[in-house]
Amino acid sequence: MSGWESLREVDVMSLWPPEQRKNIESTKWQERKESLENLLSLIKKNPKLSSSSMVIYGELMDNLKKIWSVVLDKAKDKKASVRTAVDEALDALSDTFLFYQKLLDFLQGDVDRLCKDLCEHLLKPNPQSKQCICSFLYRLFKRQQTVPLYSIKTIIPILIKLTEDGDQTVRDGACSALGSVKRLLGKSFEAYVQLIGTEKSKLDRIEYYYLLAQREWEEEISSRTVMGGAGDSNSTDANSNGQSDPRTDNVAADYDPWILMEPVDISVKINPKWEEMASFGNIGHPVYYLFRIIFQVNSKKWQERREAVEILITLFESTARVYFTPILAEVIESLIKVLDKDVNINVSSCAAKALARLAIRLRTDFASSVVKVLVICFDKLKERKTLLRNELIELADAAATTLSLTEYADAVVIGMQSKNPQSRAQTAYFIARLFSKHNTSTVPVEGVNHISSGLVKVNKAFKTLKYLLNKYPVKYREFPIFYVNIV
Repeated sequence: MSGWESLREVDVMSLWPPEQRKNIESTKWQERKESLENLLSLIKKNPKLSSSSMVIYGELMDNLKKIWSVVLDKAKDKKASVRTAVDEALDALSDTFLFYQKLLDFLQGDVDRLCKDLCEHLLKPNPQSKQCICSFLYRLFKRQQTVPLYSIKTIIPILIKLTEDGDQTVRDGACSALGSVKRLLGKSFEAYVQLIGTEKSKLDRIEYYYLLAQREWEEEISSRTVMGGAGDSNSTDANSNGQSDPRTDNVAADYDPWILMEPVDISVKINPKWEEMASFGNIGHPVYYLFRIIFQVNSKKWQERREAVEILITLFESTARVYFTPILAEVIESLIKVLDKDVNINVSSCAAKALARLAIRLRTDFASSVVKVLVICFDKLKERKTLLRNELIELADAAATTLSLTEYADAVVIGMQSKNPQSRAQTAYFIARLFSKHNTSTVPVEGVNHISSGLVKVNKAFKTLKYLLNKYPVKYREFPIFYVNIV
């Protein structure tokens, strides 16, 4: 049991003299100051507040939300005494809201609103305010084990923007906050490296603050362990019901980098010089450049077709998460057509590469094209040339991650029933790779059963299957239906 839990609850509101409470609204600043100092003294003397006055404390919580913006406004003040008080207030307010948000789901909206207010102040022109809030974010992220996903996705892009600010203290403050975020996200932070840029001094500062935050966090954990979990009497390591602090209960979340990124409409990233590819004049809107690329993809000259697809590959690789639009659907259809019909292996391999990049960046938005793409891939895998085969394999694996196995099982069965032995073998290898990434809890049994039912009808496939069963015996035996049906 922590030291805080053993303390006696005290109703400080009943100890606060009525005349002092009344003086909160006094026209004289000395009386207001004296009243607040009196209340602060009572709270410091009694760190465990009584839960019997929940109505009153509920009102106080509402007031905390009201003063959040006021405290943020004060961050622009240069006076040392004010800055110190603002830092303490921001830390206390954030800890309170994050603590109760873990316990009470209905407070999530309040936390999101606080994050929105904070972002609005980060975007204000005053450098003192931005530097103060960046320092607060460093301390906030340093003290946490997990951070709401909404907060991360909203705040980080602003911090990255501030690393280019004209004020040196703001740039350094933004780097410190990003370093603290990196401690929380771990490898997932790499999703933002491309946005941060390649400037060595900036990356070095972020790395410095990352190591600093990591060391300070470890020291804090060590101090809590040495003190037996009691910690500071003013900390929120436990509540009145004996619940531990959620900040220390959870292991840091391993966020999927793709989820952290905002979808980007690639039409706005079209390079104006690409308009030269088209045979018609400048229309003026970036979307039409994509139409021009589609036009170029259908050129009679294979070099021009390849050039157009390579431009799309460059465009896709420059964006971590792509926003799906109707014009992008047209691009996908054109690439699938090239993959299926183009007789030039150089162009086909580029189309397969472009579709694979797009599948990774669209994920579920690519699902509607998966069956068509896989059927073409398994058929084209009869081609023995490495240039095309490797790109087809990568495309098939990428497309399979965007849709449930049950939905594209028919395409796999079609591949296994191909008249070409190379296509059947490569389809079987695709199944092997697919199952090596899953277990019985992550793959639908219906899909496995459907594939195995189709396989037993293909006598010529048994040699390949026996080879796979010998090479991957453990993986296939994890799927009893599949193993029994084949053996």
